[in-house]
Amino acid sequence: NFNGTVRDEVTTTLLSSNPQNFTIGTWFKTTSASGRKIIGFENLRTGASPSYDRQIWMGTDGKIRFGVYDGGTQKIASATALNDGVWHHAVGTHDTAGNSALYIDGNLQGSLTALAQNFNGYWRIGGNRLNAWTNGGDGYFVGSIDDTRIYNRKLSATEVSELFGA
Repeated sequence: NFNGTVRDEVTTTLLSSNPQNFTIGTWFKTTSASGRKIIGFENLRTGASPSYDRQIWMGTDGKIRFGVYDGGTQKIASATALNDGVWHHAVGTHDTAGNSALYIDGNLQGSLTALAQNFNGYWRIGGNRLNAWTNGGDGYFVGSIDDTRIYNRKLSATEVSELFGA
């Protein structure tokens, strides 16, 4: 459970080398629309990172977004607000050609083509940098996050659906 403070943030301990082929997925539940990161990639393990990219976040409008930064924020949004206090499964996929997709509860929400920013860093769960991203801001998530998974490849739509069904 995350109550909107830095003490709740979880960060991977191993430095990842510029992931360009990846899938991030997690279960979340909230009634807040705080515009905060659920999971994303930052160049620093702690503190305010100057580089932050490859993110899933809850916007101030309650919609879930997945995006990458290619010199500008490129993002996909869920069709509806999901700050309804019910568990939802969010998955963002990305490959080395820049093909990205967002899935909510096993269903494709949209796709885009944009390369992720080139830097090494850490996966951070529960918040931190999100300033300048659509309906987002720096700070920490309020709600529950569970069963977060990070893959070093882009999962197929079938695999994402199977994860949701499991």
